Amino acid sequence: MQYDAATGIVKGIDQIRRGFVKRDEIAWVGTHRSGAEGNQPYIASYVFLYAIDLPKGAREVRLPSDDRLRILAMTAAREPFRTWPAIALYASDLAEPKLP
Repeated sequence: MQYDAATGIVKGIDQIRRGFVKRDEIAWVGTHRSGAEGNQPYIASYVFLYAIDLPKGAREVRLPSDDRLRILAMTAAREPFRTWPAIALYASDLAEPKLP
């Protein structure tokens, strides 16, 4: 966005994308991210924690073919494992979103 103090006109407001809150469990928060151009400071990055219950005897996990999907790590365990952050990592006081 661009603000012109002389005229009071704001340009580029039509390019603002609608925000959202992802309510999935966060396992880790990064203070920056790295891109092709180098470090991008002050752009938070999040790693989410998901559990997948597998049927007994399963030997593989097939994930969807999606360019937007990023897997940092996967671990197999016989028992459920719980992690929790020291503080809330998202706005837990916000109301649940209303779907159209």
